[in-house]
Amino acid sequence: PGRVKDPGGIRAQYAHVVDVFPTVLDAAGVKLPASVNGIAQQRLDGVSILATLSDPAAPETRLTQYYEMHAN
Repeated sequence: PGRVKDPGGIRAQYAHVVDVFPTVLDAAGVKLPASVNGIAQQRLDGVSILATLSDPAAPETRLTQYYEMHAN
């Protein structure tokens, strides 16, 4: 609460669904563990967009958008 500026406002920065989990971790102040019960965890493809939520004028978190589905 209180960290999102202009709730419901429009942001121009690009974000994708893979950014949701890293953002939740960032907002909660939790780091992704390297392993859980001895099993190494995969890297996250997403990035936190918390800065974008806190500041509508924040710089872009990525400069490239690339999608591929079924080798197309």
